[in-house]
Amino acid sequence: MLLRQELREPALYNSILDAIGAGANRPNEIADKSGVAIASLGKYLRILEDLGLIEKVIPLGANSAKTRKGRYRLADSFFSYWYRFVSPNMASIEHEAGKVVAQAHAFGNELLDFVGHQFEIMCLQWLARKNAAGELPFPATSFGQWWGSDPATHETADIDVIAANTTEKMALFGECKWRNEFDETEALRKLEERASLVGQFDRLYYVLFSKRPAGAATKRKCNERSDVLLVSADEMFEEG
Repeated sequence: MLLRQELREPALYNSILDAIGAGANRPNEIADKSGVAIASLGKYLRILEDLGLIEKVIPLGANSAKTRKGRYRLADSFFSYWYRFVSPNMASIEHEAGKVVAQAHAFGNELLDFVGHQFEIMCLQWLARKNAAGELPFPATSFGQWWGSDPATHETADIDVIAANTTEKMALFGECKWRNEFDETEALRKLEERASLVGQFDRLYYVLFSKRPAGAATKRKCNERSDVLLVSADEMFEEG
């Protein structure tokens, strides 16, 4: 209804949202999956941005006017869920097979992956709230994510969340893990390695966000350091 009320070509915009919901995040990928010509795609993306349905994200520190690393994602959580799980399966749902489709596609690893991305947004919001309350190790002036090439592995590396003060060259790098179990020590080690790739900050802090509270051994190690925070989802909700 929103697309029909606000837009002249709702079917075309719907195909673009379908493409982004299915994982296409760069203009050429979105054009290929949606069937919209790349030459005219830009104006449609801008309109969807203006409506607050999608957003373009760039690596923190990159020049928004020059970088080609920008990615598009669905900005509204309801639309994000709809175009990930519901829209691709409308034909089956309309034939009263919604329960079967849900069991096959809306649970398990697909749902964990979806919630994991939403958890990253939640963690970024938590950092912003803590910053507003003056409870981060430094006053942050920008928030975001980072991704780029790792020269050691020749692969793409990414950092889930960042709070930074570029003037003071201080940054807090965060890893977000929506899993029941994972190697916490390894996660922190990789986070520190990736943070060194950003290269524009002198003072670095780290935070490990996790679905469940960190283990006792990890807590003991981190208590010996002043540059590491451990935050679980339960702690975030308790504060909320």
